Amino acid sequence: MPMIDATRMAIDELNAHGGVMGRQIVPIVRDGASDERVCAEQAEKLVTEEKVAVIFGCWTSASDGQLQP
Repeated sequence: MPMIDATRMAIDELNAHGGVMGRQIVPIVRDGASDERVCAEQAEKLVTEEKVAVIFGCWTSASDGQLQP
């Protein structure tokens, strides 16, 4: 929740100052259920179906330490 709260606070601040390039930002929140496959599926749907321009998140404590350099 802290990441969602911080992101929403930043969005609210941007929107209060006119948004980005004159457009308001509309947050769409999805729950990845701390599962990397679910996160990937949700991210793909956000891009292909919702046509979002930016994704924040897609990181879970369950995936910590599993990334390879």
